Amino acid sequence: MRRTIVVLILAIVVTSLVSRASWPAEIAVRISNITDRSFTILWKTKTPQAGWIEYGQTKELGSVAYDVRGKDTKDVLHYVTLKDLKASTPYYYRVMPSKTTTSPEIQTTGPEIGLPGFRTVYGQIVKSDGTTPVANAVALAEILDANGAEDSGHSTLVSGVSDASGYWNMELGCARVPDLTSYFRFSEEGDKMALAVESSAQGRSQLSLKLSDCAEMVTVTLKGRQK
Repeated sequence: MRRTIVVLILAIVVTSLVSRASWPAEIAVRISNITDRSFTILWKTKTPQAGWIEYGQTKELGSVAYDVRGKDTKDVLHYVTLKDLKASTPYYYRVMPSKTTTSPEIQTTGPEIGLPGFRTVYGQIVKSDGTTPVANAVALAEILDANGAEDSGHSTLVSGVSDASGYWNMELGCARVPDLTSYFRFSEEGDKMALAVESSAQGRSQLSLKLSDCAEMVTVTLKGRQK
């Protein structure tokens, strides 16, 4: 049975955790899917444009990575994954195109900590009509400790992009504690997931779900852009 969730974002009282799993203002960056070999950089621009990341182990950078949806993707939402990195290593990066010459930002990969447990969350993103699928929407989430039974606080961010049929998935088992030294332990019965979904054309939704409500396919209906 499919679980359908319609979210009116203006009516939601957002917790402090949900505010982390939300789309940033222009240029502000979110880092997600941090492992010992990769991490994903998400950011937002005021107008649709191509976006890419220059990165490297020194401030000279030297490597380039493009949006996972294609090198020529032009959007206000940008989603770039840096792969084949070294564990426990700082990487400098700069969001491009850049209007400034400021020093690059820095993100350290996680240490090697073995294979994660697997807990996939999946579903479909649809327009405000409740049926039409939305491709290339970006979903951003984190786990919130709501019962004090396992790790406290919140996990690192995890994310994913919807395909041509609007389907999305993300692996909560890969989420780590904030210092990256272990996977985030969570309880299916008491903990929650903060989820933010946005499409540049179809609007956004932001919600908090019990993990026990995410055992089935979750359909997220976008509110639609305000005129």
